[in-house]
Amino acid sequence: ILKWVSRLPSEILSRPLETKKQVIARSNDGSVYALDKGTGQEIWNFQKTAPKLSVRGNSNPLLVDDSVVIGWDDGRMTALDLETGKTIWNATVAVPTGQTDLERMVDIDGNPILDGADIYVSSYGSGITSVSSLDGKINWTREISSLFSPTVGREHIYVIDDKSVIWAFDKTTGNSVWRKEDFQRRAVSPPMIYKDFLVIGDFEGYTHWLDAKNGEQVYRKKIAGEAISVQAATNNVIVVLISENGKATALEFNEK
Repeated sequence: ILKWVSRLPSEILSRPLETKKQVIARSNDGSVYALDKGTGQEIWNFQKTAPKLSVRGNSNPLLVDDSVVIGWDDGRMTALDLETGKTIWNATVAVPTGQTDLERMVDIDGNPILDGADIYVSSYGSGITSVSSLDGKINWTREISSLFSPTVGREHIYVIDDKSVIWAFDKTTGNSVWRKEDFQRRAVSPPMIYKDFLVIGDFEGYTHWLDAKNGEQVYRKKIAGEAISVQAATNNVIVVLISENGKATALEFNEK
């Protein structure tokens, strides 16, 4: 049963965030709207001017305690109070460089990931950054361009760069732990953690399983005739990968 419809002035390219009382929606023109969960009525809105040129797509709003964190197309992040929409903190994650609008794109299109008190975020053309969720302080930054969200493990952050090189960074320091260049030009999917493995798919329908500690490949299998471009899913028992033709394959790793 349809309960309500709220029409916003620009298209929605990210997943709305549902809280106990609100639905937080970010529109492509740089605005954020808090809507009443029961009625769809606007509670507050936050307006920000979008840059002239950006990568199509927006990162999802991130819930952090009583605030919502937004990653913008100009390389900044903002924490907004859930009740009022007022700014709690701003952080500059990526600084535009270059002469043209294309060279200056620093979109935050990878979804910010919360791990403990820290937020990990990737930006197009700039890097991977660790930001304190308490005050927006930058913990560390690595200059690696990625369109995907970072994947957070127990000790490391895993990132696929724009050349399909896989990187592992120390969560605390941002220091490089290992990198894997074997998958360049294979258009690999965002990585997923399963037990002690890093699981990815590629453009030929192969799935690759890497040791999360050192990046060594431990398993490889062709499971589809089409590309696997979306992140795998797991319930910690099986891994499900979906190819572009809609075929879903469930795998379980036998460690015996």
